Amino acid sequence: MVSIVIPIYNSAPYLSDCLASVRKQTLSDWEAIMIDDASTDESAQIAASYCEQDQRFRLLHQPHNMGQSAARNRGLQQVKGEYLLFLDSDDRLSPDYIEQMLSHIGDADLLQTGYKRVSLDGTITEEKCPSWHRRYVLISPCMRLYRTTWLREKGILFEEGMIYEDVLFSARIWKAKPKIRVHQYTGYFYLINPHSTTSEQHDTTRIFHELRMLGIHPLQFNALRIRLRAHFIKEKFLQQ
Repeated sequence: MVSIVIPIYNSAPYLSDCLASVRKQTLSDWEAIMIDDASTDESAQIAASYCEQDQRFRLLHQPHNMGQSAARNRGLQQVKGEYLLFLDSDDRLSPDYIEQMLSHIGDADLLQTGYKRVSLDGTITEEKCPSWHRRYVLISPCMRLYRTTWLREKGILFEEGMIYEDVLFSARIWKAKPKIRVHQYTGYFYLINPHSTTSEQHDTTRIFHELRMLGIHPLQFNALRIRLRAHFIKEKFLQQ
């Protein structure tokens, strides 16, 4: 079984499309763990309606807004599947997403794939997928299938109370040296959302400090820093 961890916070305009894409998967052996991070819009009600329609959906509630990292960590505590993946609540999956992921992970600890970037009007503006030699180019925890036992054995979680936690999570993954496979597949649809946390500039001092504490090689560190700066500039440009 594949466990899908979906943190939710005020994503009502996009959430139904996200959850519908999960429900339409060609393989049926999955569970979707939704963590509502004290949303103030109709997100919790939308998520609850999917639970009523399909018992493979489970909804957990945070007592107050604790951030995406805390929501994902709570989801990680609940997963029952042999494999897991992360899905943001404003994104969606191709119907064959789980089937493709399971058919290509083999004996690896992690399968890395790519994505299609989608504008609010549904236009695909970019398609990106890493090659084997560029398997570390994507820093999002999404677009990957993880072997649950490996992730738990390594004790890798998201750092709470900080922005760009995705970067640190990915750096910890790479530092643990998983057996990685790459699949040239872009069935993850990443929405260009002007209201997402990455659409605003944040202080990156802490993330760079944490990367140094991890002992990331200087060349790798500089590459991560450049990609992070470029990611911010790109997001701001696309959302104008």
